[in-house]
Amino acid sequence: MANVSPPLPLSPSPSPIHQHIANKKPPPPPPPQKAAKQLARANTATLNRTHLTTLVLHTLFILYRLLYRSGSWSKYLLLSLPSLVIELYLERLGRPKYASGGDGALISAGEDMEAKGVTEYMWDIVYVTWGVLGLVGVAGEWGWWVWVCIFFLFSTLRKKERNTHAVG
Repeated sequence: MANVSPPLPLSPSPSPIHQHIANKKPPPPPPPQKAAKQLARANTATLNRTHLTTLVLHTLFILYRLLYRSGSWSKYLLLSLPSLVIELYLERLGRPKYASGGDGALISAGEDMEAKGVTEYMWDIVYVTWGVLGLVGVAGEWGWWVWVCIFFLFSTLRKKERNTHAVG
């Protein structure tokens, strides 16, 4: 009889090293909702803190004006209005939206409140207005001129920056 070797298996059995590599799977990628939920939490905290700060500062300013110092209410309204409108716009832009059903699933995390560019410029206006409220409360009516000068300085610098990027 002829010496017959057993038939070769169709697929060779993997070595123990190959089995280990095959069994070791990379961890699943984080769900896409995780980043959105983090952004939603950050936006909510930022907006809530901003609204509370604005409420406290404007209330203190109005009470201080009523009790201790008289001044122009028209300047207060005119120069506070841009900041308040921007704050409402940031609220619409950044507030997360959730499903109205029982699960409360996140529909939209809102825009990033720490984004560069226009959003950053809007935050600057809000912060400058807060500072000027304190300045006007302590130093008097001339503090409003600081707000106007800073606003025009920012506007001029932004236009100059835009023109530099457009040309170069």
